[in-house]
This record gives sequence, structure tokens and C-alpha cells, in this order.
Amino acid sequence: MPATIGTMQKLDPVTLVIFHTMWEDLHAKQDADSDWFSEWLDRLPSDGPWLSHTKDVLRVCPVDYDNFNKWASEFHDCMSFAIGKRPQKRLSIEHNRGISRIAWSKSKGGRTGICGGCVQRRVR
Repeated sequence: MPATIGTMQKLDPVTLVIFHTMWEDLHAKQDADSDWFSEWLDRLPSDGPWLSHTKDVLRVCPVDYDNFNKWASEFHDCMSFAIGKRPQKRLSIEHNRGISRIAWSKSKGGRTGICGGCVQRRVR
């Protein structure tokens, strides 16, 4: 059974290298077009929920090709929040609520101890 997107520590070393390389490539890209981003998505491993989960987060945080580098950081924070990690920066209310509504998201306020409305404040 493949690991879920929220359990990076359980991934095999090859998959971890793929993910780390992909994030580095995404953050290094100053501007991109839809062809480059489609190729980036095609690099996701096909033996797990990676592509479908990424597309779920993309619906909440759609690609902004005009401000690609800024968007890449926001997207990474949204993905981190969805898998139950603390984002680097505060998410917008829209991103926060959207991610909390994704069925597989671990950021549900009560389950993670993160308030759905204010991202990083403990609720209990």
C-alpha cells in the first residue's frame, strides 16, 4: 500500500528525492508557462495519490503565471498546510478554508490543533 501524501517520512528514498527535486525546480523557476507546469506535474509518481492531491490543492491555489515565483511559495505553503505541517507564512483566509474543506486534508482545526480561521493559533 503506497504512503499517503501526508506521511513523507514513510516514503522510499527515491520518491523523496523526486519530491525534493521537484520543489527545488518549482522554487527556482522565476516565471513559467502552462507547458512547463504540465511537465512538472507529469513528474509526480504515478503509484499513489500525488497527482490527485496536488490537483485538489491547485483548485484552492490556482497557478498565477504572472507572479509565478510568489505563487510557488504560496502553493508550497498550501500543500504543507494540507498535509498537516505548519506553513512558512500565514495563509489567506480563502486558502485556509479551501484546504480545510479538502476531504484528505489533515488541516481540520480540531484534528491538527490549528484553528480553521486563523491558521497558526492553537485552539485547545
